[in-house]
Amino acid sequence: MTSHNSHKKTRTGQTPGTSKEFGSRSGYVSMFTGLIHPHNSWEPVNDTVMGGRSHARAGFTAAGNLYMHGNLSLENNGGFASIRTRHRLHFAGFHGFRLHVAGDGKRYCLRIKTMNGGQLYPFSYEACFDTSPLLASTGEHRANSETDRFGETDSPSHRQLSDSPGEWVDVPFDLFRPVYRGRKVPDAPPLDPSDIGEVALMIKDRQEGPFRLLVNEIAGYRPPQADEQRWMEVALAEADDSGTPYGAVIVGPDGRIVSKAGNRVGPENDASAHAEIRAIRQAGKQRNSANLSGCRLFSTVEPCPMCMSASIWAGLTEIYYGATIPDVTAAGGKQIDLRARHLALRASDPPALYEGLCREACRQRVHTRV
Repeated sequence: MTSHNSHKKTRTGQTPGTSKEFGSRSGYVSMFTGLIHPHNSWEPVNDTVMGGRSHARAGFTAAGNLYMHGNLSLENNGGFASIRTRHRLHFAGFHGFRLHVAGDGKRYCLRIKTMNGGQLYPFSYEACFDTSPLLASTGEHRANSETDRFGETDSPSHRQLSDSPGEWVDVPFDLFRPVYRGRKVPDAPPLDPSDIGEVALMIKDRQEGPFRLLVNEIAGYRPPQADEQRWMEVALAEADDSGTPYGAVIVGPDGRIVSKAGNRVGPENDASAHAEIRAIRQAGKQRNSANLSGCRLFSTVEPCPMCMSASIWAGLTEIYYGATIPDVTAAGGKQIDLRARHLALRASDPPALYEGLCREACRQRVHTRV
């Protein structure tokens, strides 16, 4: 699969329709944005504002995934349909966006607007990406340009979503170009991803007819920082000491270790003695407070629902992990199939989640010790 604008193409390193794991690109960590959430409003912006007849609609599946669909018409000099959301993202130091999508074989564009003194710039920055015909090949939801409506009857069901393939696509920031009403903006400032205020998904380029795009995740990706790798190495050492894949470290706002722990479920005959739980308990005693706001958790494996809930209640500001819950289940381990990001989206003050830190080292321990 490729990610490109009209002048440039780049390989994503992913095989279309096969990669289902977040942060799988080696050497990068990925941060969830919270853009894909039923409480986050996406509104249509179509060529009808200029007399066209295209339309796009947005909704959410039973599993909470964004579903964009509609019809692109070239009548009345039209030719674009889109959905957008106003959401602040601070991506300084990030290299670009990472999306997990199931498309219809058509090309879509990601558009973003940045802030200028508290207001959005009038123009957008745009980069486009191709999709494989994953939805079309399953025969799910045949859209009709006149009668198509989003609802339980025409949206992919939870079962269809979990069984259907998806693909990861990276959209680097250096591919984005400034545009305004379809024209280039030569005097626009360089893209500054440190303060993004609007994100949109668009279909255009004379791709007439029905379209469908299921968006499972929108995230940002960047290289790991040296201190992040150092703390994860400490967590890996805790996992090694416990003889399990599971180790955790909590680092305070001053950059010093507050607590560290491995999994002790077996030795202590305690089903709650997970590495993260033990580290949270130790940190509370060390700080003489149950409030761990400002602290970061580094865990070798994605926190299970119990550990993620405890992390939210403790007020941890950031959570980093390497291997994922699907990694554990793929290795034959038992897990509760509820991802950390899905729990975080239901929290009133969720922590920032980073996936893929030292992923290969963490996965190796999962595959040899589960």
